[in-house]
Amino acid sequence: MAKEYFDLIPVINEENSWRMDVNKNIIIQTKRQGIISRIASKYFNRPKNKEIELDGYGSIVWQKINGKSTIGDIVEEIIGELGEEKTLACKRAAMFFEMLRFHGLIRFAGYT
Repeated sequence: MAKEYFDLIPVINEENSWRMDVNKNIIIQTKRQGIISRIASKYFNRPKNKEIELDGYGSIVWQKINGKSTIGDIVEEIIGELGEEKTLACKRAAMFFEMLRFHGLIRFAGYT
């Protein structure tokens, strides 16, 4: 993974809301997108929003996204807190942030 990637600053998409459940896992509530989802909501009584529950690791990372810390900063915190090996922590974080970005849950500051 290129060093420049770890210099990116993740920012939570404010169109979504999130909360912590009793197990301290983060649950992100997001609006369903696309025509099929809207049809399903209207005609098949599906909820207009969907909930995404993060696991323990994802919940810890999510809470560190503050719009100021870089991905590298967050990875260093994770290494310190969880004692994870650096190479593994970098790979896991990169995959996790890309998944969040792909699903529109975050963006990177300075990028559209």
